[in-house]
Amino acid sequence: MPRPTYRSRKGWRRIFTRTPGGTTKLRYERKKHDYPKCAICGRKLNIPRLTIREERRGYRTPGRPYSGNVCPSCLRDGIKAAVRQLAGM
Repeated sequence: MPRPTYRSRKGWRRIFTRTPGGTTKLRYERKKHDYPKCAICGRKLNIPRLTIREERRGYRTPGRPYSGNVCPSCLRDGIKAAVRQLAGM
């Protein structure tokens, strides 16, 4: 029987691996989070899926503003709207 923490399918995924001796063993690995999504339109961002530990360690996102939260097309539309609002003053 597995450890009580591994019995839940919530945070752990099961991986069957073959050992050098030829037997198949069950290994447990943390699940990755879902893909990051745009805060405005909900489209998937071009950032890989990460585990909690990998997220804490950090991932280098593109250098533009709001790069981890907003997709490029929504950012472009937002900048255009801000400029148009300033020009109308």
